Amino acid sequence: MKVTVLNHPLIQSKITTLRNIKTDKKLFKTTLNEIAQLLVYETTSNLQTITEQINTPITSTLGYKLKSEIVLVVLLRAGMGLLNGFSSIIPDAEIGFIGLKRNEQTLQAEIYLNQLPSDLSNKTVIILDPILATGNSTNKAIELIKKHSDTGLKVKFVGVVGCQVGVDNLLKENPDIEIYLGALDEKLNEHGYLVPGLGDAGDRLFGKN
Repeated sequence: MKVTVLNHPLIQSKITTLRNIKTDKKLFKTTLNEIAQLLVYETTSNLQTITEQINTPITSTLGYKLKSEIVLVVLLRAGMGLLNGFSSIIPDAEIGFIGLKRNEQTLQAEIYLNQLPSDLSNKTVIILDPILATGNSTNKAIELIKKHSDTGLKVKFVGVVGCQVGVDNLLKENPDIEIYLGALDEKLNEHGYLVPGLGDAGDRLFGKN
């Protein structure tokens, strides 16, 4: 399944908190972190494992470990709101950062920061960004990520809310990726924002620049 929308009651309840204009920064940040912890299980449910022999206090037995290393890639600024939730469940994951700014005239993404591991070959990259709007920023990030891999790269995108336009845009440019969302919104407005959406996630997390 290329696109998974998690219509889970807990997630929907918490997304409602995020949408509410009365939700302050502290509650917004806490709620976003809680949603991340709920999203991580579905996002990683199809990861491959390999067996390894271990010793318990009682006997020896076969255990399991992940076949490929995981890299969490945060799209700044808003992706920071999902990082703690994911890294608390996957503490061994490498972490990378991509800084993107949207040109408000063209709605196109521009990269201002690249802090990715040098080699992403044979790794599973999970991109974190609360909002999937046009998909232009994410496509730009994936283009950069793929330049860091020669083979075996797997890419997953995780967002809290998105829309069909963004989903279609991502899959058109990157048909091999997996998309996980908490909710699929109705549309984009003329400014490229989700409707009903939850506003600018970065501003609501950290305040306006």
